[in-house]
Amino acid sequence: MKVGSTLKEKVKKILIGEADISDFKTVGISDDSIRERVYLKTREKVFDVSGKQWLLGLDPRVMGIWVENTDDKNLLHEEATCQLFFLDSDRRPECAIQREATAMLKLKLLTTIEEENGALLLFGVFVISYG
Repeated sequence: MKVGSTLKEKVKKILIGEADISDFKTVGISDDSIRERVYLKTREKVFDVSGKQWLLGLDPRVMGIWVENTDDKNLLHEEATCQLFFLDSDRRPECAIQREATAMLKLKLLTTIEEENGALLLFGVFVISYG
């Protein structure tokens, strides 16, 4: 996904308003070398969001998740809260993800930024636990 400058501007305005913050260095690695899987769990469904989730802010903690499917986006809008599970393996979500997870975040949907080919959902993190 290429993030356009308008999307960047919208995210920046939502997260920090007019405050001036400095950039931090990022490191990229190829997707095929990542073993960790990330699943977003709602009451009705488990989504594989591996490679589609990002930590966008530290204070407050904000996670961004890219969703292309309109049905999935609508389902997430209906949820008051959901959970993000990080697993140190390629296990499918049918396994006991709560037991297998190395970390779990409880999320609350803050806002959505709509784009032509999907939406960036911004979640506030309000609980973090480690397995």
